[in-house]
Amino acid sequence: MKESFNIVVVNDNKLLSQSFYESFSLTHEIIELNYDDHLMKKIQEISPDYVIINLASTDFDAFDLSKSITNRLELERTKIILIGQKTSLENKVKGFVSGAIDIIDLPINYELFTAKLLAYSDLIYDDHQQRSSNYLKDKEQLEVLYKVNKCLDNIIYINSESPYCKIVCKHCKFADNMSEKISTLRFRITIDCLQSYFCVDELLRVHRSFMINPKKIVGISKKGNREYKILMPILGNDIEYIPVGRSYQTKLKAKLPNWF
Repeated sequence: MKESFNIVVVNDNKLLSQSFYESFSLTHEIIELNYDDHLMKKIQEISPDYVIINLASTDFDAFDLSKSITNRLELERTKIILIGQKTSLENKVKGFVSGAIDIIDLPINYELFTAKLLAYSDLIYDDHQQRSSNYLKDKEQLEVLYKVNKCLDNIIYINSESPYCKIVCKHCKFADNMSEKISTLRFRITIDCLQSYFCVDELLRVHRSFMINPKKIVGISKKGNREYKILMPILGNDIEYIPVGRSYQTKLKAKLPNWF
């Protein structure tokens, strides 16, 4: 296992650069580069193991730089890590889509950071486009997650139709017909992926094939002892009845005690 790395830091924050140098210069080669017209040429000449990019830099767009490095075949083995401050979900998605292997928030735990450098160094990429086999690093999946996140507040429910998910929402900007009050979108993504990415306050799994927006619930119907359906508003007085899987009922009763 390789334990010493060639690391380029692209950053306009002198304190952050100094912190990196003091923490890593004894074990790794740290090269600080400023953003200019010759930056990409310098990175290509160095061909570093890692490029660390500060998301808060004002001299350049970190996501565009990450994409530029990712798209250079001669830098196929160079891994990109973005550094941010309380990075939003949207920017994390944009970061992974741009080709970054990780996004780390300040303050940095340098012991953990070192462990990640060692772990990521062993990853082998099968081709130039697929930067990792994990779905969170898959560009297509991340683009879907980005779109879902953008219309999150308008989502009513999601129905799994493997390998797709049907998303029913109001006034979604990604719908083909923006004049429609109710939009139905179909994305190639699994419901398990959506469940893993979004918290239960945003999208709540209620069945093996359904997720709902818990803020949109208008009622619960019960038939017998263990058959529940969640009432979700569609248009006017129209209601969609979403089945509740038996294996989900205990958790839902704890999460939504006012409805059960």
